Amino acid sequence: TATKQTLRAAQARITTVLDAIQDAVITADLSGNVLHLNPAAEKMLAVTLPLALGRPVSSFVELTAPDTQTLVADPIDYAVGRAANPYGRLPRLVTTDGSDRRVDLGGAPLVDDEGHVRGAVVVLRDLTLQHNALESLQHAKQMEATGQLAGGLAHDLNNLLTPILSYVDLVQRQTPP
Repeated sequence: TATKQTLRAAQARITTVLDAIQDAVITADLSGNVLHLNPAAEKMLAVTLPLALGRPVSSFVELTAPDTQTLVADPIDYAVGRAANPYGRLPRLVTTDGSDRRVDLGGAPLVDDEGHVRGAVVVLRDLTLQHNALESLQHAKQMEATGQLAGGLAHDLNNLLTPILSYVDLVQRQTPP
């Protein structure tokens, strides 16, 4: 009885922790079928746990490499294999509702007591706001550089035109109307 109570308390703590995490946490079996989604995953992926349960993650999640825009491997395969990140810098995540986000991807295999891989956990952190802010900052810096270049060109042109205009004015004063 004490062991059962300890187990229930541990499960309650784990559930509370998963529910409190703001990153999307997805657990799946080796076939890529969803075993659990935390509330942040349900919100980010626009799918409820009852609808996702037992379905492959790839059926409602599409990850593409940001540079090539090509579809990349299943995130569960990435987490199970602990391979090098095939997605590049901040892959694009497109969900079934059409939401387009930039995410950071992490994951790890789920291993049983004998050391056999039984599934994977994938963690997706939504960095869309930070990515968009960085792109806006880069665009602003480009615009500032363009403005400085245009200002420099205008200054140089003015330096060339000033003596010409002075000579024209001098010639006009010396010639009769």
